[in-house]
Amino acid sequence: MVSDLPLGGNAPHVIGDHVLVGYVHDTGGREALDLARAIVAVTGGRLSVATVHPPDRPGAASEAQTVLAQAAALLDEEPAELHAQEGRSVGRGLTALAGRITTSSSPAPLRAARTGASASGRPPTTCCTRPRRP
Repeated sequence: MVSDLPLGGNAPHVIGDHVLVGYVHDTGGREALDLARAIVAVTGGRLSVATVHPPDRPGAASEAQTVLAQAAALLDEEPAELHAQEGRSVGRGLTALAGRITTSSSPAPLRAARTGASASGRPPTTCCTRPRRP
């Protein structure tokens, strides 16, 4: 799929070239992961799964690793990059991670809802962050 909006000049942007999904271990997180996987299955893109944890909270990074292990179990053997990101909010954490992934030159996936970078250097598609509940 190609959007009508240019990205970095007149180059088309392929939706799903690299999809970053924010994940939490609940129904919304599983739905977001399923949607991201469906996009990657159709586009042949790369998948990155991330969970954001608060800074300055003892044990938060360890809890984030547990959440990623739960995501990896849902992925079974499907290749995906897994990321635990520190952030004061989910949006800030995912934005920071997307910037870090975009500047990374290492495209090799690890085994294993905004986003990462493609081998082309384009920013990844932001997908599937869980909506806020009132």
